[in-house]
Amino acid sequence: ISFLCFVENFYAYRHSGVYAEIQQQANRPNSPYIQALSVSMYDFNCNAVSPNTLKVYNYCIKRFKTWCDKYNLKLVMPCDDATVALYLRSLVEENVAYSTINTNVSAINFAHYMEGLQSPTKSIIVQTIIRAAKRVLAKPANQKDTFSKQEMKLIYEISHGAPTLNDMRICVFCVLC
Repeated sequence: ISFLCFVENFYAYRHSGVYAEIQQQANRPNSPYIQALSVSMYDFNCNAVSPNTLKVYNYCIKRFKTWCDKYNLKLVMPCDDATVALYLRSLVEENVAYSTINTNVSAINFAHYMEGLQSPTKSIIVQTIIRAAKRVLAKPANQKDTFSKQEMKLIYEISHGAPTLNDMRICVFCVLC
């Protein structure tokens, strides 16, 4: 089953996986109601995520397909665990944000979910890549230095010795800015 159809029209990728089975059920004689339900099943299930999410997923899948084409890797559904792992590893090499990795994983997962197929994003190798990416791409916390006794004394002096909490708070804000 080609992934290309999914990439070119997210909403039209309906004749494979579970949707092929639904179509077979609908093709039984004397079942116009079942036929009508089956025709709209894929579109209805696209409501599982927002239209903006579908656009983002479509972009991610196009990017995945472009990467596969660049390295002469065949992209079919269900995707191979190794191909997905290599793709995610390449995104880490590009130093993308972890949220980009996570969005791409979600897009690949959703594409498989919509077809009733097992997602390669659940494999051990892909899950390990995701955890490693989270650690490697993590930005260190930017901790502020604590005030020294001299700085605290200066803050107090700036407040003209006013012992009210409100005055001290304003002085602290001034020092922090």
